[in-house]
Amino acid sequence: MEASWQPDPTGRHQYRWWDGATWSDVVADDGIESGDPFTPPSAKTVISVSTTPTPRVVAAPRPAAGDEDPWTVEIERPRAVDGTDQAARIAATNSVVARYEAMPPPRLMTPGRWAAVALVLAAVLGAAAYLVVSAVSGPGVVVAPIVTSGELTGPGSFVVRDIRLTRGEGVRIRVEGSADADPVTYLLAPRATADKYASQYVTDFSPKSGFSDPAALYDTFTDAKQMFTERTLRDAVNGYVVVKDLDQCCKGVPDAGAFVASAPGVYRILVIEASGHATPLRILVEGYATALTTYRGLTHAFTSDAFFTDQAFFHSSGTYRP
Repeated sequence: MEASWQPDPTGRHQYRWWDGATWSDVVADDGIESGDPFTPPSAKTVISVSTTPTPRVVAAPRPAAGDEDPWTVEIERPRAVDGTDQAARIAATNSVVARYEAMPPPRLMTPGRWAAVALVLAAVLGAAAYLVVSAVSGPGVVVAPIVTSGELTGPGSFVVRDIRLTRGEGVRIRVEGSADADPVTYLLAPRATADKYASQYVTDFSPKSGFSDPAALYDTFTDAKQMFTERTLRDAVNGYVVVKDLDQCCKGVPDAGAFVASAPGVYRILVIEASGHATPLRILVEGYATALTTYRGLTHAFTSDAFFTDQAFFHSSGTYRP
């Protein structure tokens, strides 16, 4: 017998593919192919098809003594697995057979399977490319360090530097003064940016932040203008709030800290002197190569990455060499 679709001799499916020599594992039901290992029926199994359903007697258990209901006997017509009447199912056999006769032989790789393989390969290649890029410019890489100088000339004197940050961009800031000076450094943001910062912070990191209302975090920002009495300084910070205090205390100790922007904008570094002493300043701003936009990436970077944990940058009192 030539290769063709034949009724499944196991009785588990409508049709099984006969390859001309043996029964294959490819089966079909209602025109849909699937796989089912072929197991020969036992010698005692008799496979037959009858257009006349055989009634099946279903007897209910005998009632206990005193019950009024007698034995009941019901005649149940055999039904297929899907619940349809078996006679009606067999009556439609001719149309099903015609459908299978028109079907092509089973193929090991269909167009859909080739497409799935192509998608998997594309995903693997994309992941490999990402790992290569991360290895070259990933966490820990310092991007475009900026070093500027300034000078505090006495009481009421201040120095400001503006930096533009995108969302998820990290920076670390270090301010060095003379050995007898105590610089105090703040990172400021315009009120509108701080409002976005609070909202995005709560949206992205609320499971860990403990804040459920953006206004609750916004209220913790200090209005920079209310911190000072000198008119020129108040004018310089008007409309700004303090989003991070970088002061490290004490004379001769540089101020340093790291910051990741949760909202894009122009942030302002403000440096004053705690005692009003005059001192030259050296301000360093270094960027982080990879954007941090998830809580997991943020916490991992702050606790393990050298960019955020470098002892020389954050804690050394000597001159820092980028």
